[in-house]
Amino acid sequence: MYKYFYIVRMWVNVLLIGTLNFFIFFDDVDYAVYSLAAIVVTQILFALTKKYKFPQEHEEKNNKVLQILMILLLWAGLYVNRLFLLGAWIIYVVIEAIMYVAVKEYFY
Repeated sequence: MYKYFYIVRMWVNVLLIGTLNFFIFFDDVDYAVYSLAAIVVTQILFALTKKYKFPQEHEEKNNKVLQILMILLLWAGLYVNRLFLLGAWIIYVVIEAIMYVAVKEYFY
């Protein structure tokens, strides 16, 4: 059951971060704020679900270097060049893929 929750959480996060980057890229601030609010709400829901439904499950490893790189790319996308936003989304997809591979053996 936790495997399906993890996969759904991963794909929802990838899609929401992608829509956020899309709206930032095209300077649509209203939708960017709405998608950021949706990200915050879903992260809270995922955290509560994991805490109460899967308390004994394996903790995912964090890739702090890739997350810092993604934040720097978002900053550069806002202030330097818009193509860095695409790079930030690609880095986020890589982060999620690496985290899935790290916990993959736990599922089987």
